[in-house]
Amino acid sequence: DALKLPLVTTLHTVLSKPEGHFKSVTKAIINASDAVVVLAQNAKQLLVSTCDAPPGKIHYIPHGIPDVAWSPEVLQLRKAELGLSGRLVVSTFGLIGPGKGIEYALDAVAAATQQHPEILYLIIGRTHPTIVRNEGEAYRERLIQRCQELGIENNVSFVNRYLTLRELILYLQATDVYLMPYLDPEQIVSGTMAYAVGAGKPTIATPFAYAKEVLANGRGVVVPFRNSEAIAGALVSLAEDEYLRLDMAAKAYAYTRSWVWREVGRQ
Repeated sequence: DALKLPLVTTLHTVLSKPEGHFKSVTKAIINASDAVVVLAQNAKQLLVSTCDAPPGKIHYIPHGIPDVAWSPEVLQLRKAELGLSGRLVVSTFGLIGPGKGIEYALDAVAAATQQHPEILYLIIGRTHPTIVRNEGEAYRERLIQRCQELGIENNVSFVNRYLTLRELILYLQATDVYLMPYLDPEQIVSGTMAYAVGAGKPTIATPFAYAKEVLANGRGVVVPFRNSEAIAGALVSLAEDEYLRLDMAAKAYAYTRSWVWREVGRQ
C-alpha cells in the first residue's frame, strides 16, 4: 500500500476456486499491481473469472527452459555416457516428497517390468528440506523398502543428490519417458515438467492443471490420480511403440521452442 513505484507481480500459485483470505489477498495484490505475470495460459483465465482481474493487466510469460538438443541419436549417446544403453529409461526429478506420488509410480514400474524388464526408473533429487527437517529420510526409506517388497531393486535407481544444471540436462537427454504422478490437482505450473517437455521427453502425468495444458494434443499421456494400473498401462504402451515415443517427443519439443530463455527474453 505504501509503494509509489510501478509494481509488477508474478503469481506462481493460482487456484481454480480461491476462497476466503487467499482470494481477498490475491485480489488486493492484483489491484495494487500495474501488471501481473502468470506462467500458464490457464492461469490468466482463472484470475479473470475468479478474482475479477482486468484481462489487459494479466500477462502470460512461459516458464523459461534451457535450450537442450533433442534427437534419437542424442538420446542413445547420452544413455551410453551414463552406462544405460539397452535400458528403457524412465525418470522423475525434483525435490522428493509425498506429494509427488512416487509410491504409485513404483507399483506401476513393478507391473510394467513383468512385460518389459528393461525398464529402469530413475528417481533423481534430494528429499525436500522441510520433510528432512520434520521426519528425516523416513519417506525415502519407505520408498526403498517398497522397491524391496516389489522385487524391483534392479529396475529402480535413486540419484540422491542435488544435480547441477549440466548433470540434470544429461539425465533428461538420456530419458526415454518422463513420469510425473503428482497428487495435487491445483498445481498450475511445474518447472520440472517444463524442463522435461522442453527436452523432448514423452511425459506421463496425472491431470494436474499444468499437465492438462502442456500435454494436450498428443504431447504426452494424462492418467488418473493415484492409479498405478493406468501408469503401468501407459508405460507399457510407450515401451512397445518407439514411433509413438518419437512422435510425442517431437511434438513436445516443437511446442516448447518459445520457452527457451533467449526466446522468452526476445518476446
